[in-house]
This record gives sequence, structure tokens and C-alpha cells, in this order.
Amino acid sequence: MEATKTKELVILEKKVSAIRGSAELVVITDDESMLKAAEIRKEIKNYAKAVKEEKEKATKPLKEVVKTITGWFINVETDCDVATAQIESKMRIYQNEVDEKNRKIAAEAARKIAEAEALVKAGEITEAKAEKVIAKAEAKVEAAPEVITKSADFHTRTNRKVRFANLKEMTWYDWKKLIDSEYLVWDEVKARKAALDGSLAIGVEIYEEQSFV
Repeated sequence: MEATKTKELVILEKKVSAIRGSAELVVITDDESMLKAAEIRKEIKNYAKAVKEEKEKATKPLKEVVKTITGWFINVETDCDVATAQIESKMRIYQNEVDEKNRKIAAEAARKIAEAEALVKAGEITEAKAEKVIAKAEAKVEAAPEVITKSADFHTRTNRKVRFANLKEMTWYDWKKLIDSEYLVWDEVKARKAALDGSLAIGVEIYEEQSFV
């Protein structure tokens, strides 16, 4: 779309150019020249106000068009965000279910291995029998399904985050340590960085959150 300057703007450009030249020539040596400079300054400010009004007059219709067009996309963008969040929630639930299943398999295998080793030590079973039990337990761990964390369409990113404790629930001892620290004036960004690098451990919990990319 081709735009042309308004007649009013062209006139203002000439006037401002001329007064800019006058401003460059101003020399203040006495009260009279000081007052003359103030008059020129006032005139320049009036031109600046007129330029701003002319700009707003020219851009207001465009802003209204942008506002209208932006409104066209709100619903479809929201639908995309909601649908993505729903899918990612279900993907995350599945990942957690597989993780939990694997943890249970690993814990059960560790229990059976420890039990077999204890029975061998007590002389209740032979080492050969214990080896079979251990091999079977290890095979179950190896056969456990891996959590899908990436494919051609996504990959999982682990984000380390900080959760701050409820200050009302902190002990007097922790309160004293916090007051003695540099976080007496609370700066959450600084505190979060300190928590992640390990230099602040009072009233904070580091946890991981999966996000899909």
C-alpha cells in the first residue's frame, strides 16, 4: 500500500526546517537574546505538538485496522493454544505413567536381587539359583519400555525451576538465616538464580518440569 504525505505535514516540515535553522544561529549574550531564544523554543514546541497531532491523525485509522484484523485471529489462536495444552498434558501424563511403571519394575528387581543375595548369604539357596533370580530380575528391567522423549515431531526439554516456601511456615532459625543473608530486601529474580546455582537453600525447593518443543 502506497502512502503519501498530507498537505499539512508538508507545510509543517518546511516550517520546522526553517526554525531549526534559526535555532542553530541563536546566540545568547544578554536578557533580550535569552527571551528571544525562549520565544523560539516555545514556537518549536508548538510545532512538535502539531506534528504529533498530525501523526496520530494519520496513524489512527491504521491502528483501528490492525485492531480489527488482530481480533479475527484471537479465537483461532486461543483454540490452537488450548488444543496444544490438552495434547501436551496427555503426553506428559503418559510419560509419567511409563516413568512410574519403570520405577516400580526397578524397585521390585532391586528387592528380588537383595533377597536372593541375602538367601545365598544365609545358605538357604545356592549361588546358581540366586544368579537365575538376579538374571530374571535384570531382564525385566531391561525389557521395561523407555519413555518417549523425542521423535520427528517433538522433543522434551527439562526445565529446572524454583518453588519458594510460604514464609509464614518457616522456622525461627530459617527466618534468622534469611534476615542475616543478602535477601532481606526481596529480589525474586536474584533469589531464583541463587537457588539454581546452589548458593541459596533456605525456603526453596528445586524441581524439574517437562516442556515440549
